[in-house]
Amino acid sequence: MSDLTLKIKNELENLGEAWVSEKTLAKHCDFSGKFEKDALASALKLLVKSGDVVFCDGKYALVSRSGLIKGKIKRHEKGFAFFIPEDGGRDLFVPPKRLNGIYQGDEVLVRRMPPDMGKGDECEPVIVLSRG
Repeated sequence: MSDLTLKIKNELENLGEAWVSEKTLAKHCDFSGKFEKDALASALKLLVKSGDVVFCDGKYALVSRSGLIKGKIKRHEKGFAFFIPEDGGRDLFVPPKRLNGIYQGDEVLVRRMPPDMGKGDECEPVIVLSRG
């Protein structure tokens, strides 16, 4: 990992808010020139690709601070799926309405959702990290 990516991860860890824009991150890293801002953009893309950082709604966050859970999808023939957390926690139900473009074995980040109609724990896939 380069010095730049380490610096970015350190800034994301120490900022008061979990989700920040590229502009805010550049300001905290004291990057003002075009070369520095281009290097920041490239490093952020690499961190997102590696799965250390997530990008959603125009902002970046460390996976560990994002409030999202990492794991894999196990689809069922009846149209629903289960999310299997990477950390070994309880499986979460994924209703068909929340499976837009998600396939068997996809590695995803999910957001825990309130259960529909008093049923078990549910989640919504937010980001596909890799295809199964």
